[in-house]
Amino acid sequence: MSARPEVVTADVPMRTVLDDVARGVTLPAEPQRVMVLNEELLDATLMLGVEPVGISLGRDQPTAAAYLQDRKPDLTYLVNAGLPDAPDVGAVLTAEPDLVLAGDATTPEVLAGLEAIAPTYVARVDGTEWTATLHSVAEALGREDRAATWLGGYDWRTQQVRQQIADAGNAGRSVALVLWTAEGPVVLDETSFAARVAASVGLTPTGRTGGAPGPVVPVSAIPASDRLFVFVRDALGVDGDALEAAMASAEVRALPAVAAGNVAVVDGSAWATRGGPAAAHLVLDDLLAAFGA
Repeated sequence: MSARPEVVTADVPMRTVLDDVARGVTLPAEPQRVMVLNEELLDATLMLGVEPVGISLGRDQPTAAAYLQDRKPDLTYLVNAGLPDAPDVGAVLTAEPDLVLAGDATTPEVLAGLEAIAPTYVARVDGTEWTATLHSVAEALGREDRAATWLGGYDWRTQQVRQQIADAGNAGRSVALVLWTAEGPVVLDETSFAARVAASVGLTPTGRTGGAPGPVVPVSAIPASDRLFVFVRDALGVDGDALEAAMASAEVRALPAVAAGNVAVVDGSAWATRGGPAAAHLVLDDLLAAFGA
């Protein structure tokens, strides 16, 4: 991504940047009304100190991503454009944005509708390099310095948590990360956001390889580990009901980690996301609680 010199359009300083799909986007130098159509991009936007005028739903959730909604309840009152990959373009129009941030799963048809409303920056969101997504959002918002400062602080905290886990004798402990759905458990692999955070503090994610998340598997296929973390995206929906029933079942109670009491039910709206600043700190909090003492 590269920035070009600023120009002035209708008394508003503008600049042109390349977004993550190599499109030149001319946008305000200091956007004032930002519409954010992806939960990972919203996490980054909020950390960078920008208050959006509109958002999308969290993935598989009836509101903004729950971990963000909990931290910032007034997200409820913003214009909501619905599904992140298929937003209601009419709702975006009502928010009168001067910049739209969209994920790279946005279809060309929807993207054309968004661009007719406001400059639209497409950011790549795949979970494997979530800090790159943060850099992209920072570039679109003109807040690269703030992103660099945050990342420096995050790296420091990661090192501290890694040391605390090692001091507790838990370096290298294995962790299994399981997203529970109404259809059954899904094991996340080592490329998932939460697994990468776990690896960054000296833990060893176990399980399948080749992409995350994978297919639903039988309970018996959940990999053995020193600690099992289970979660759902929507704790109040059918997936939450399925997890509650599963945790009471004999089959789940027989899993070695569960039988030994080494299981934690954590906030899946953060753990199952593809990565963001607030989500990363929440995952670190849970890992430290499990392994730091």
